[in-house]
Order: sequence, then C-alpha cells, then structure tokens
Amino acid sequence: MAHITGAELRALAESVFSSVSAMVFETVSLNGTKEFTAWEWTAKGKISKEIPGVPYVVGQEFEARGCSLFWWDVENGGEKIKMLAEYSKFL
Repeated sequence: MAHITGAELRALAESVFSSVSAMVFETVSLNGTKEFTAWEWTAKGKISKEIPGVPYVVGQEFEARGCSLFWWDVENGGEKIKMLAEYSKFL
C-alpha cells in the first residue's frame, strides 16, 4: 500500500488527467453516509501523452473500472476528505 502526501497526490492526478483526452466517467454505483462514501465508476478516454506504468500508447483508447472510497472530516463540517483510497484497473 502506498501512502503519499497531498502534494504528491495532486501531482499524480495532474499528470494523469493532463495525459488523457475525452475522458468520461460513468457512475456504476454511489453509496454512503455523512462519514463515508463509496463510488464505483468506469472511465473511457484516449491517451494523449505517455504515462509511465500505463499499458497504453499515445493515441490509443482506454477503458478502466474502479472504486473510490472517501472518509469525510465530519468533526470539522464534513466538507473535506479525511482519507481517500483508490482502486482501479484498466480493462
């Protein structure tokens, strides 16, 4: 399991999202409470820039499926994410 800082997470997200075009997410299911949310999703798009560790080449379309788990900081109003876990797989 990898633990990364907020700055590292932001850099990773910016790298991935700036390397794809026409990316579309579709919600498969969304469940939760004030303290916790589970979002199951699929994503499709096209690789526009090489992403190290990703099994696609520039110009290739991709599809992925994943689940994002959010624990909310309810002690301080519940508007910020206290902890986040991401699980995904390219199809």
